[in-house]
Amino acid sequence: MIKLIKPTAIIILIVMFATIITGCNNKPDEQAVPTKVTHVYKSDFITLPEDYELSGGNFCIYNDRIYIMCMEFTDRENYQYKPVLYSFDMNGENVETKYIEVGESEYITQFAIMSDGNIIYTQYVYDYEYQSSTAFVIKLNPDGSEAFKFEAKPLFTAPRDESRYGGRGGDYFSLNYFAVGENDIMYLGADSSVVAVSADGTGTKLFEITVDNWLNSLRATPDGKVIISYYDYSPMGGGMVYQYLDPNKKGLGEKIEMPENMGYNNMDVYTGPGYDFYFKNETGLYGCNSKDAEPTLLCNWINSDITSNSINSLVVINPDKFLYSGYDQFLGRQQLCILTKVPDDQVVPKILINLSYVWADTYALGNQVISFNRQSNEYRIVMNDYSKFNSENDWQAGQTQFNLDITTGKIPDIMILASDMPIKSYTQKGLLADFYKFMDNDPDFSKDILLDCVKKPFEVNGKLYRIVSNFNIQTLIGKSSVVGDKPGWTVDEMLALLAKYPEGTALTDDTYGLNSRTYMFQLLLMANLNNFVDYEKATCNFNSPEFIDLLKYVASLPEGTDRDNMINDDYSYYSQNRIKDWREERTLLKNDYLSSYSSYLQAKAAFGNVDITLKGFPTSKGNGSVLVAQYSYAIAERSLCKDGAWQFIKYLLSDDAQDSMRRYSWPATKAGLEQMAKQEMEQYYVFYSSGWSSSSQPFDENTSTSNWDGEEGTPGHLTEEDVKLVNDFINSITNSVDYDQKMLEIILEEAEICFAGDKSAEETAKVIQSRLAIMISEAS
Repeated sequence: MIKLIKPTAIIILIVMFATIITGCNNKPDEQAVPTKVTHVYKSDFITLPEDYELSGGNFCIYNDRIYIMCMEFTDRENYQYKPVLYSFDMNGENVETKYIEVGESEYITQFAIMSDGNIIYTQYVYDYEYQSSTAFVIKLNPDGSEAFKFEAKPLFTAPRDESRYGGRGGDYFSLNYFAVGENDIMYLGADSSVVAVSADGTGTKLFEITVDNWLNSLRATPDGKVIISYYDYSPMGGGMVYQYLDPNKKGLGEKIEMPENMGYNNMDVYTGPGYDFYFKNETGLYGCNSKDAEPTLLCNWINSDITSNSINSLVVINPDKFLYSGYDQFLGRQQLCILTKVPDDQVVPKILINLSYVWADTYALGNQVISFNRQSNEYRIVMNDYSKFNSENDWQAGQTQFNLDITTGKIPDIMILASDMPIKSYTQKGLLADFYKFMDNDPDFSKDILLDCVKKPFEVNGKLYRIVSNFNIQTLIGKSSVVGDKPGWTVDEMLALLAKYPEGTALTDDTYGLNSRTYMFQLLLMANLNNFVDYEKATCNFNSPEFIDLLKYVASLPEGTDRDNMINDDYSYYSQNRIKDWREERTLLKNDYLSSYSSYLQAKAAFGNVDITLKGFPTSKGNGSVLVAQYSYAIAERSLCKDGAWQFIKYLLSDDAQDSMRRYSWPATKAGLEQMAKQEMEQYYVFYSSGWSSSSQPFDENTSTSNWDGEEGTPGHLTEEDVKLVNDFINSITNSVDYDQKMLEIILEEAEICFAGDKSAEETAKVIQSRLAIMISEAS
């Protein structure tokens, strides 16, 4: 296939801004006009009988009929059901049902239809007393009796890398994949191996292949070929590999050359008529033939009001029609749906608003975009994901291309800003619109609905060039009896605290590698960078005593950490014992991400439910805790549809949108925060070393607080006092995680010389001051 040419050099934006201003000029009479989107498919939901639910999204096509494995519930309260094979023709008519008899503790996992029209399926039989299971392959006769049955595990004999099984060793077995290929040969996939089994029902193994990593998928094409995928981590590997199995060679066959720069997030391959194969990524569903130079985009998810993450299983009927199952965010349940292509001349035109980004949680963001698009009669958000340029050979290609487009004037209407973008330069050059103007001119919106912490850190000369819709907070936490009851401190105060304790006492835990030199230095820089750089005056003071103290402290930290080599049980042991270290003051501080009131309670539980202080990272002034924006939006000043862009941003700040984001992070509005507190005060929590559980019912003497492995948990319940403490803390935050990547690289480059002992902290600070003073001056 033709490979797209991708930029190989990082474009220095500051040098190119003259091009931006010229490229972005729009004619005075130029206006945005309604336009049609393309690659649109409509969704027709299939209504199952009232007591039916999909069973894991299992379905297939045979002789122009669609077969779906369902559960017919006889007692929902006690989760009792009967497996039933539900089928209909391509028009959704002529429904047939076939019940499958299973015993107690027997569960159907996957199924297929063999060439004689009879069902074959995989089944697990659980032994709850011994906490074990056995996997079988079963074929049924037309009357429902068993045609044959054999156990799967004995067929897998290839040696296994036991280090990859987390101590489960050779006794652990999971039959992950199942497909029926040409001549009814059965293919079973488990871990890294595929076994081919004869069609005669004797369970005779024809051959076994093993790849160098976990299997990612195993599927049969309409003509009986079987495709597997796995990730190749070898030095010469090509990332995700898609490869045919060859029953004649009894091994691996031809590799499928996938197109580059299509993005690998949420990617999967499907088979069906019309193309050699189909694949989906975050953008859409594509058809591809082996001789094609590029794949053909068939269905654009967002244009079709679908999020790719919501699709669990998919079957190709033809290039214009697909069947999929998935969770519908708006209906709040699993759905079965047929997608049918909408001719371009039937698409309703709207004013298109380009929303561009390098990375985003497309499930969460996509649901917000779809919800806005469904309710807006005038505007439509079109998502442009630059990660599509990423490849296995260049994971930064999307960021590079995004920067290149900005420098050449291709500025989107709305952009999602990342912490390492040169945002200060964007604002200085007048590229971004002031959100306060939108708010002041909108009678239906008040800036007072926003929390102070999403305004203050981002204001520039009384203007607000970016909007944070939701966020997390990174901070250092300690017992109030150890660190005091007030947030904020300096490096000297932090080191003085450590000096009071015996040798060997750790200042912080290493949950996020905080004890490693480079990570700690970057965190301290991000918490303090605004104290060392004045962007408005184009000056810096990296030769200050505060910065020199930072260098000296970080130089005292180890280069790496013990956790670098921890896996599986080692990490579990570490997780449980670090709680003892916090409680017994062998470790003084907890490095934490706070995303909800319950995460505050979890931190409090880690210290034994004593009073804690959200101390923050050391800084010369203010609260050293930092706001980490989950999504930070900007509107281009020269956009032709700024009003429509603002309507979308305003929707993101609405109660409904904020409510949907509360599960992942703090909301940006006061009403959202109040609602979050209300909901979490209704929950009763138990916290463990590796997670937590919750209930809406209060605990009593009969409530067990032990988890499945016997660890005794720590109960927690949110009080009004807790809410006030956390809210005061949130409102005190004035720092955000923002940095200039080039500036950070210069600082780290010089600091490494200091850490190696080749220069003193004072000498290093002087060099950094000199280099960055020149850089900042040239950029102004």
